Amino acid sequence: GGLASPPTGVVIADTSDEASLRAMSARTHVLMNATGPYRFYGEAVVSACIATTTDYCDLCGEPEFIDRCQLKHSDAARTAGVLVVHACAFDSV
Repeated sequence: GGLASPPTGVVIADTSDEASLRAMSARTHVLMNATGPYRFYGEAVVSACIATTTDYCDLCGEPEFIDRCQLKHSDAARTAGVLVVHACAFDSV
């Protein structure tokens, strides 16, 4: 049982290319974003995850980005049933 998936190999996605982000996020159940600075590159990844109903987490410690995502994407994420979890790492505390 479980959610076993085949290895993904190398996935290339560009934060300025929405289609590549959606293709990337559609390949998984949970996407861990380590891009940065998040205030410039992170929001497109959050949007792609919501669009593909992929749960999202990051290790961001940028309050501006976290606040903006909560204000702008909370309703859409809730409607899609997507978890968006920020600051999931020791470095973020």
